[in-house]
Amino acid sequence: MKLYTEEQVKKAFIDGIKYASILHPASILEYDKYVKNVINSLTPIELPSDEEIEARARGFTDYPYGQAGFIRGTQYMKEQILKQNQ
Repeated sequence: MKLYTEEQVKKAFIDGIKYASILHPASILEYDKYVKNVINSLTPIELPSDEEIEARARGFTDYPYGQAGFIRGTQYMKEQILKQNQ
């Protein structure tokens, strides 16, 4: 699975619209409205906060090492996802 930032998606749409405008001219306001509507129709993937991760770990197991492992694992995955967007 690949994740893209909102800015990357907007740029891809705008680049596509610029190309399409060569074929079919329209106003910039129409393009902007179209991009906003498409972005608003998407369901974002939200990463959990550190507090949410810790709360989930407490509910996951009573075993302290299990909680620590869960927290480290989820924080590692969160870091990997955030690194891709830099």
